Amino acid sequence: MPIDPFLPPVPHLLEVAQVAHRVSSSQEYVRELLRKGLLPGIRLGKRWRVDAADLQRWIDSQRVAIARAESRIDGELSEASRKLRAVNGGV
Repeated sequence: MPIDPFLPPVPHLLEVAQVAHRVSSSQEYVRELLRKGLLPGIRLGKRWRVDAADLQRWIDSQRVAIARAESRIDGELSEASRKLRAVNGGV
């Protein structure tokens, strides 16, 4: 069965410019993430496409990573504060 060249593009596949806009970043940064395999994408010739669902999962994973880092930093700050109080005699 031949492919109809007049079919509209698949709506859930985003172009690099659309991805960059959604994550408030540059197109070059998005391409770098794609090349490094940090953002899941599909290479179609010389162009990249990102499935909208994959992008949302990636965004969610970044939120989790940030939350973990913030939690770790909060723990380290609390520990440093405790040690400082001990050094200063509990003041």
